[in-house]
Amino acid sequence: MFMVEDKKDFRKVREMEKTCSIIKQCDATVKEWFYKKDLTTSCS
Repeated sequence: MFMVEDKKDFRKVREMEKTCSIIKQCDATVKEWFYKKDLTTSCS
């Protein structure tokens, strides 16, 4: 975990967490898309 020095650092940590969750969501979507694409190409 991060050691929060002051409110500004806390805000920075919150921003990082927000960015990480967005990246994770995008990553999951991309993986799902590739997986589906893979299934359709291997079936045909």
